[in-house]
Amino acid sequence: MATSNTQAQLLSGSKIYEVLQYYYAPGGSEVVTTNLNTFYGFIGNVTPWPNPTQPPAFEETEKNIKEVFKNIISAKLITSADISPVIERIDWTTGTTYDYYTDDENMFAVDADGLLIKQFYVRNRFDQIFKCLWNNDGEPSTVEPQFLPGTFDNSFLVKTSDGYKWKYMYSLDSGLKQKFFDTSWMPVPIGTNIPNPVSTFAGAGSIEVINVTSVGQGYSSGGVTITISGDGQYANATALVNGAGYLYDVSVSNTGQNYTYSTVTIAPSTGYSTPNVPAVVIAPTSPVGGHGFDPLSELGCSRVMVALEFMENEGGLVPTDVTYYQIGLLLDPVSQESVAQNPPTLANNSLYDATTQLFVSAGTGVYTPGQTIYQGSSQATATFIGKIASFDALANVVRVINITGTPTVNDALIQDASGPVSGAIRTLLSVVEPDFITFSGYMAYIENREGVTRSPDSTEQFRIVLRF
Repeated sequence: MATSNTQAQLLSGSKIYEVLQYYYAPGGSEVVTTNLNTFYGFIGNVTPWPNPTQPPAFEETEKNIKEVFKNIISAKLITSADISPVIERIDWTTGTTYDYYTDDENMFAVDADGLLIKQFYVRNRFDQIFKCLWNNDGEPSTVEPQFLPGTFDNSFLVKTSDGYKWKYMYSLDSGLKQKFFDTSWMPVPIGTNIPNPVSTFAGAGSIEVINVTSVGQGYSSGGVTITISGDGQYANATALVNGAGYLYDVSVSNTGQNYTYSTVTIAPSTGYSTPNVPAVVIAPTSPVGGHGFDPLSELGCSRVMVALEFMENEGGLVPTDVTYYQIGLLLDPVSQESVAQNPPTLANNSLYDATTQLFVSAGTGVYTPGQTIYQGSSQATATFIGKIASFDALANVVRVINITGTPTVNDALIQDASGPVSGAIRTLLSVVEPDFITFSGYMAYIENREGVTRSPDSTEQFRIVLRF
């Protein structure tokens, strides 16, 4: 995966796209597909930054966005296989005190960097994801949760010997892990389970754990009555009392259904004495559908990762003799071939060469990517100016971006003498316009990067995380 110093910016185009998605949603998927359906990742800009190791922050102005459009080199279609929801990667580490789920606090509150304040889920070394339902009243976790035969109950609840209670959520898919897993993020599956109260026994909510916040003393095993009240039904539980009379936990035997709130009363059964120290417990209700029903919403997913890859020359549509300084995401661009239609159709090719191809006469001068090319008596009075993105010396083709003016066939193409390499002058024989309309679509994301230098056997992989 390509890595470097970057300056990234999510642009207003992405927000407009979200607005349109909501607007068209009531019309059904057919309307959405018709109006909003193409998504491209691109590379661009061959001009080095003033400080090569410190790309500047991108300022969203109309002028700057247009410059980005003009500097696109190649654009690649992003499919559903290239996108995954992701959540923060939180690896289980011994000695860490994890937060436990509760229904009366915001589990998804974030800090100034947009990261979770509460670490209430973990990934173990086997790529299993667990939600913490109890942390032994604020004690460090010392036993790694594992979803193995004999370690969980009927509701996939794992109780470890350190007093933690973990709900198994899902296991990372190996294919998704390879594409969407890094040091900061991990994929979360999109299932068919949209939170609703009719698809599972839990309904509006179940009670999967009853946690002891203050251990009781003076209880007798088998002599405790647990009463669960609230707006649901069927939940019941049994007190766990050790030989010394300590009520240290409560085992839920039926998690119940349709609870939005609950209270638990602990009392000695008939004929048993009142305890010396009453136990205090809490019984948070689960999310709608029950814990584990919809990991996407239960783990607070608010980001998607886009995996963008450019492999070698991509069939000749991506130059391999270029150093580029920007990547980005573009929504719903228009193809050249559809311009005559009304309205134009959206671009849908898997890959586009966004450069203008200038076929030149044979000669000894070599055009250098990154330098300026022009036609006219001087650059100051030029009728045509462009930036060289690539030069194929065998085919005598110059690929140009950031064009001003119109190239004239049979006139000389001159490489700017003020650049590192000068002296290339050849005659322009023909012009091939890109099948990709510059300035079309919504510019959604821009990332200024350190220079990425391509070669014939190079492959760049970018993971772009978008927050909503």
